[in-house]
Amino acid sequence: DDEILCGPDFRYVFPGDPEDDSSFGCLAPCIEQTAQKYLDAVDSAYSVKDITGTSFYDLFDYISDEIPVIIWSTMSLKEPEYITSWLTAEGEKVTWPTNEHCVVLSAYDYTNNTVILNDPTFGVVSMNMEKVKKRYDQLGKNAVIIFKE
Repeated sequence: DDEILCGPDFRYVFPGDPEDDSSFGCLAPCIEQTAQKYLDAVDSAYSVKDITGTSFYDLFDYISDEIPVIIWSTMSLKEPEYITSWLTAEGEKVTWPTNEHCVVLSAYDYTNNTVILNDPTFGVVSMNMEKVKKRYDQLGKNAVIIFKE
């Protein structure tokens, strides 16, 4: 089967329906743009910033300033799976990390080597800092903050 799939670039667009389990997802640039449009529409005092590329430990500076950080990881911190690829309209091949998952990094504890994540699936959980860092790094260090100007 030599069928070539075509679709949007999930960095900037959410391919599918967020309520459909067979949909894909999106990365930080899409979330930044979408969240900022919403905040502007409701005349919010908050702003959104894509901080993709920030080293994991540097994210703790935001936490220390009481700014939670949305990070991309994997479901239950399992190894990323890359199964489905397609070409974007620009001809770039993209491959979706099938078990991609977003969580909010809200606290860290160097003594116990843990971080606290607000996970939309599992609630507030404490996870091993190094394992979360590894998944964050593997998913391209995608991160977004929402902060008051």
